[in-house]
Amino acid sequence: MQPTKQHRETASDLDRKFRRGAYVGILVSESDKDAHALWYGRVLTALTITAAGEEIIWAQMQVRDEGGGEVFFTVLTAQAVLLGHATGVKEGTPKIDDVRAIGRNALALVEVKADVEIDGNGASAHAWPGNVQVVAEYRVPKPQGKQLVFFGAYETQSDQENESPVLGLLAELQKDLNS
Repeated sequence: MQPTKQHRETASDLDRKFRRGAYVGILVSESDKDAHALWYGRVLTALTITAAGEEIIWAQMQVRDEGGGEVFFTVLTAQAVLLGHATGVKEGTPKIDDVRAIGRNALALVEVKADVEIDGNGASAHAWPGNVQVVAEYRVPKPQGKQLVFFGAYETQSDQENESPVLGLLAELQKDLNS
């Protein structure tokens, strides 16, 4: 089977959103800088298929250690939270976990931490809301019983010309809490 136009568009949207963060160099093939790293292409395929054509509301890649050895992928679609995970990506022995999909209706708790005060006149006003960490807890079947999902974003003045991605994310999570 060949990827459909919708699959290509979803993969492209995810890739563009993942590449906004730090450590994007780990996503590129060592031998061909215009190609995805093999492990990343596999994660991207699994996330694209699992998204099932739904709109991508939020997508983020987080690197756990400075060497880029452990990478987490978080995707929020209209109906689900998708979680991808890969280890050993810098050591040349990548291990890719299965992508998990959790229904957004399983959201139980949201915790938010911000590092910039709301000050309309001071220097911090240009970076508001600044570095925002969001932790969402979802109810999942036992034995785990819960799954923590970490979202994070940094916004600056230039981002404020458009709709705030992190505030949009929080609005989506608020809808889930209220449903």
